[in-house]
Amino acid sequence: MESHPGIESVTRDRAECYSRSIGLALPDAIQIADRFHLAVNYSDYVVRIIQKLIPELKRIKQEDTTSKYKISDPGIQRIVDLACGGKSVVKEQKKDLILKAKQLYEEGHSKCMVAKILNLNFRTVSKYIDNDPDHINTGSNPRIDYSSYLEDLTTGFCQGEKLSVIYRRMKKKGFQGTQRGLSARFGTFYSKGK
Repeated sequence: MESHPGIESVTRDRAECYSRSIGLALPDAIQIADRFHLAVNYSDYVVRIIQKLIPELKRIKQEDTTSKYKISDPGIQRIVDLACGGKSVVKEQKKDLILKAKQLYEEGHSKCMVAKILNLNFRTVSKYIDNDPDHINTGSNPRIDYSSYLEDLTTGFCQGEKLSVIYRRMKKKGFQGTQRGLSARFGTFYSKGK
């Protein structure tokens, strides 16, 4: 580029080495980002803004959904809490489940039997039993909006339906989660029936 001092503008991508090289070789040339890299810069900026807003949006959603449902039936209230309560309710439920698995195992049930009683995967039960509850990750954010299927969950519970039946009905309505995920969140509660 130094051998062509008449160059007035140079198109480049975002790499700093290009910017630095152009600045050294042609200090008066205008550096132009191509359309693709302008779009990438813009989308990166939008992603950074959204990532900053997500925690606040989650907090607002949790406050809105949990406050609008207050029910006298404790069974249905528990389903509402699980569907709308977000991270803290799931964390509390998982800790209860871990303690229940440990208790059943200490009472003499095998890990297979504990898995069957709690309607959990054998590996999950092994993890719960073999590890200290404080070292088990109970704080994952729910990725599925269960509150959209609250009517299916509460009606199914009241009618004594199996969770697999409720899952199939929700799936027909567009539910994006898995039966295993639904079971992990609601399984032990539904297995008790009403």
